[in-house]
Amino acid sequence: LAPADLPIKLEGTLQGHGEIRRTPQGELFGDVLIESDAGSIFRHIAAVPGDETQEPPQKLLGYRGFKVAATLSGPDARATFDTQLEPNATLHGEASAHDLGSAETPITGRVRGQIPDLAPLAVFAPQLANVHGRVDADIALAGTAQEPEISGLVSGAELAADIPAVGLKLKNGQLQVRPAPSGDITVDGAIVSGDGRLQFAGKADRSGRVDMHVGGDRVLAADIPGARVIVTPNLNLVRTAERITLNGDVTIPEAAINLQKL
Repeated sequence: LAPADLPIKLEGTLQGHGEIRRTPQGELFGDVLIESDAGSIFRHIAAVPGDETQEPPQKLLGYRGFKVAATLSGPDARATFDTQLEPNATLHGEASAHDLGSAETPITGRVRGQIPDLAPLAVFAPQLANVHGRVDADIALAGTAQEPEISGLVSGAELAADIPAVGLKLKNGQLQVRPAPSGDITVDGAIVSGDGRLQFAGKADRSGRVDMHVGGDRVLAADIPGARVIVTPNLNLVRTAERITLNGDVTIPEAAINLQKL
């Protein structure tokens, strides 16, 4: 299900059926169903020049019970989506539209998902280790197809990960992302590093502007044989289409550097 030259491969079997008919007035009626019992997504690792060994494909993700169903009833349409991601994540979506073909097409929808453990997704971030935590999402769709409105909440809890390159063991992380019908997206969260807690909060709007504050007290920033650094940040980041601005201060209350071990 992917071009031969792409490093990402999808293995699975899709099957389905459908019947669509068009009236003389141009309206569509019928049903479509697409299913796949199970499948996997693999990444093929490119061989190093001169190395004749071939790395086996790396499994990124597996799914079960993939199902997409749609019903067309003239000016109205409805669709649903369901699947399970290995080992025990779930994803469900549903949407409907009315007055298709009109200047304003009202839409409604909802997407709900649960990832009880992020550990299987660690393959997407090879610089991290011991990734854990859970994510819940409940997103609503409203408005019109011409001007959709999105609202809801995506939350993460008990987030944790190691960053071996700098010797960090992050834990007790929390994250909340809230899209609003206005188009704004607010983000806030925190995570513990060492004896300190790093906190961040901000907002992004439709124009792409991002305002973010990052703060904390005695946050462990590095813990390797050549350096142990603790920081207290108080930073404000503003990103617009023209530039990125970062201001504030970072205090280093404690640092131990061993140049011979760096």
